[in-house]
Amino acid sequence: ELSSEEADDDDDVDDDTARLRRIVREGGAHVTFDVYPSVGFPVDSLAFHVNGKILGYWPEPGNGWERVSAYIPPGDGLDYDGDGRHELTWTYSYYGNDGYNDDEDSERRRSSPAAVQLDDLTIEATTGELIVADEKLLHEEYGTLPALTLGGWEVTDVGRDAYDGYLVLEADTRDVIRDANSDSNGIIRTYRGSAVMSLTIVTGEFGGTLRFAANADVRAPIDVLEVGVDGDAVLAVTGSSPDGDDY
Repeated sequence: ELSSEEADDDDDVDDDTARLRRIVREGGAHVTFDVYPSVGFPVDSLAFHVNGKILGYWPEPGNGWERVSAYIPPGDGLDYDGDGRHELTWTYSYYGNDGYNDDEDSERRRSSPAAVQLDDLTIEATTGELIVADEKLLHEEYGTLPALTLGGWEVTDVGRDAYDGYLVLEADTRDVIRDANSDSNGIIRTYRGSAVMSLTIVTGEFGGTLRFAANADVRAPIDVLEVGVDGDAVLAVTGSSPDGDDY
């Protein structure tokens, strides 16, 4: 069961649980799991419900493991009883009947040790609005931005030269080449390299919008700034923008 009550409403929950509850209520979440159904109606079946609404039903055996995904809307989209809670249920039903042969069931169990197996259950709360502000960058090493991987980029204090605030995320060509290509003696053998910064988010049902400003001093084909989403390039900055550009 996922609850999205405020932390103050329950003194027994830790900070991470309280945060998850608020995010699920405000932005929704995704639930994924793997299922191995070895069932056969009219003998038995498996059903998956979210807040009483059926989202998955297995009346017969599958072909091995199956990945299942479901979206849990924010607020009262599929609310259990209107108070922000979400109840996920997996129901295995054994019906049986007078004409059923137990020997057949024993044979089926030999090929699969259980009628139903579930594994790798994951609940990812929608990130919601995320602003990578100076305060989070200042304490980034303490986990204020757990979804951010610098990958060769650096948090740099540039003072008033920053587009907003005083801290920026910076990648320098010389550092990239030196870090990527120096041998054990510190000698650079090739002048190619890249610094890949990534930010992991979980979008809601309607996706979202990425906004950022970039001050790039690049000149293709020597160097380039590329922005990608899920592995696909969506933007390339190939020339200088000394005054900064909004994207």
